[in-house]
Amino acid sequence: MDLFSFVEKMNASYFIQPLLPNEELRIRITSSKQKPILLVLKKGACCLSSDNDNLSAHVLVSGDENHLLDCFHSPIRLLQLSKLGAIEVKGSFRNVLRLESIIHLSK
Repeated sequence: MDLFSFVEKMNASYFIQPLLPNEELRIRITSSKQKPILLVLKKGACCLSSDNDNLSAHVLVSGDENHLLDCFHSPIRLLQLSKLGAIEVKGSFRNVLRLESIIHLSK
């Protein structure tokens, strides 16, 4: 999964920085082919880390790798993929909406 280019693009976009929360927002992304990845959003920067950290995630996103790539690189939205049953998204509605808007603006 090519989340590294997504993170670089997000860190380079000056208009996304105000949307990032002051406290960490951790998103665990799980696909069937790769080990889980933790996407950490925080004011000023976004980063990826291995899921070896025992920190709990605020939002869990899981599904097939192709559908996860669609979520981050195609015009289809996170909640649309979830409604179609292509991926599973768990977390508070506020955090999911924040994640979806950040992803959409970073495309």
